[in-house]
Amino acid sequence: DLVQIARDNDRLNDRVRRLTLGLMEAKDINGILQTLRNSLSSDFDADPVGLCMFAPFAGSLAEVDHGVELQVATLGAENLAAFKSVIDAGKPMCGRLRPAQLQALFADKASEVASLAVIPLSQGESQPCLGLLGVGSFEAERFHPAMGTMFLSHLGMIVAQALKPHIKF
Repeated sequence: DLVQIARDNDRLNDRVRRLTLGLMEAKDINGILQTLRNSLSSDFDADPVGLCMFAPFAGSLAEVDHGVELQVATLGAENLAAFKSVIDAGKPMCGRLRPAQLQALFADKASEVASLAVIPLSQGESQPCLGLLGVGSFEAERFHPAMGTMFLSHLGMIVAQALKPHIKF
């Protein structure tokens, strides 16, 4: 069992490395979003991907379908109140959410999401949360509360670092 866990972690680490390199190669916000969606879909078996930012992007988004459900909301917005504990703790959460919570992350695709990981985008405990990344699944048991979240935390820091230069504070 331990050998299998080590192999699984090694494969997961390789996928995170590929995503990190892809985000570093992206030229602009559109490239970052496309890389994020492609990697989460192909390497992490994500179905819909949602991104709720707490500040707008500095540049304009191209009229291209990057595959990410993108929303901008203020940190104190009513529809984000359900995520207060995730934002305050700075730690990912896995499982199922209420329809209103899913709507805040996935908009039109909210009704299709059966389970998800919600990942705060922060570069550390003392850093502000820039937004929330939702990695959804159409499978009810894909993401569950008992899952380990260490790699998800790393993913949140990597994505926050990639997005930070493109956010208008």
